[in-house]
Amino acid sequence: MATSFFHVVEDSVYRGLNVVSGDTLTILMADDEVDEIRVAGGSQGTYTPATGSGLKGKITYQSDHNRYSISRQTTTLSTAAKVNYQDMGITAGEIDVDWRRNLLEAHSQTDTTGATDYPELTQKGEDPIQGVKMLYNMRQDRGQVTAGRTQFEQGFYYGKDMKRITSDEYHIVDGYYTT
Repeated sequence: MATSFFHVVEDSVYRGLNVVSGDTLTILMADDEVDEIRVAGGSQGTYTPATGSGLKGKITYQSDHNRYSISRQTTTLSTAAKVNYQDMGITAGEIDVDWRRNLLEAHSQTDTTGATDYPELTQKGEDPIQGVKMLYNMRQDRGQVTAGRTQFEQGFYYGKDMKRITSDEYHIVDGYYTT
């Protein structure tokens, strides 16, 4: 098991600590600086943001493969990807994280047998929401689901685009409801 402790610094300002481990850890260099960290096999990690970052706590993640680009400040979690932040969890075939914007984008992924791993968003005390694609802003604690579906009370909601406004209110484009 290989482990990396990486202090995230942008423009000489400390942004947080990222600790990641996995079976294989590869560090790619560019111009004598670390440019990319790749983790394969049981990748799991924790990002602890610095005070004043706008994030409200630790972010934990895991996947089969993890690619972190320092220059772009992005992470791609591939195959059986999971991210947990506060009371929110996202699972998907692939999750892209833009750390500059604190934005998660989860995609479905089809494996070699034809099975599809659709993204699912869970929040404490809420019914899960599934879709083909999801965006989630960690600073605003808001998200958007493309081709989403969820159960709410005694019925099911489906829609082209879904946004949960509050725990009792959804904004659904081209949606329908059934029991």
